[in-house]
Amino acid sequence: MASMFSFGFSGDDIEDDIDINIDSAEVHYNTTSTILPDLFPAEKHLFEEWASSLPSQIAYNTLKLENPESTEQPLRLGRRELFDVRTQLMAEDAPGHEELVSGLEQGDLKPTFYEGGFKTWECALDLARLVAMEQHLQYLDANVLNEDERKEERGLHVVEMGCGTAVPSLALFARLLRANDGKSVRFTLADYNSTVLRMVSLPNLLLTWWLNTTHGEMDEKPDEGELDIDATLLDAFRADVLQRGIVVDFVSGAWSPELTALVLNDSTATDTLVLASETIYSPSSLGAFSETLMCILRRAGKSRSLVAAKKVYFGVGGGIDEFLSVLHQQPLQAGERVDVQRRREISSEGVGRIVLEVSIHDTTETK
Repeated sequence: MASMFSFGFSGDDIEDDIDINIDSAEVHYNTTSTILPDLFPAEKHLFEEWASSLPSQIAYNTLKLENPESTEQPLRLGRRELFDVRTQLMAEDAPGHEELVSGLEQGDLKPTFYEGGFKTWECALDLARLVAMEQHLQYLDANVLNEDERKEERGLHVVEMGCGTAVPSLALFARLLRANDGKSVRFTLADYNSTVLRMVSLPNLLLTWWLNTTHGEMDEKPDEGELDIDATLLDAFRADVLQRGIVVDFVSGAWSPELTALVLNDSTATDTLVLASETIYSPSSLGAFSETLMCILRRAGKSRSLVAAKKVYFGVGGGIDEFLSVLHQQPLQAGERVDVQRRREISSEGVGRIVLEVSIHDTTETK
């Protein structure tokens, strides 16, 4: 079956192999453990905190998300160029940046320090293809709401765990920019590295907004180039997302109860969607990831998650089967049941890839 969506690519940061270049210094321990050594603590960040650190220009390329069965223009997802990220890392010359530059250039992942967030990994594209068509977005568009639904106080909280370049969230964000007066949406982009969030996730969000709106000149914006960042642009971004009911925040640090608390703090949404791609390659972090995922799903009310990954990560040890084994070892509360569905399976070339839907159901609720 042909894929419903296709991507047009430009740039050099699409990685289809996460099975190599894992730092050999990784410590191996029980995969059900939720205590990992020397980890970055959870910390929340706001757009205003980092806006001043944006450079005056950002070099970018574009991913185009096309639907062959629709007459709509492709969704355009903006991504900051790797060389531009490297330039800022070297210019700031902060502690740890030298190792981040090395990881960016060589493609090395260093567990507990750098988890590959500067690059876009293959399964993130699979997840973006899926979420771009998800029906849960329909209630956010006033054009498809009935009168009762318009009156209902609803909202969606999108949480992307291990977001990196945040391509799946960008796909949803770009769709929202085309919606008309729907309900509120909160994006929480979470990544182990705050530097990744500041230098990649946030700029990509700004780029995607610029590419999909009519701010500034009305002419078609080029797929590659440089975007000038100034106070006028940032003010327009703030005003537009506020008017649309979109809120964005960022959380850095390791998967933990503290991260869960920060992710869900101030959230009043009635629906929560958790996204994760290429987050289960390392057996040593499966326990912490699974526990954090379960905590978010349990505390977020009506919620579900989409987890995209390769069936197996050769040479590393992680994969779908290992994740499901650890997930099902997580303790359940009375009446809880974990449901797992395979939403998409890709087996074209190389190692097969899967998108799972994970949700928690209360079996004691009356039907």
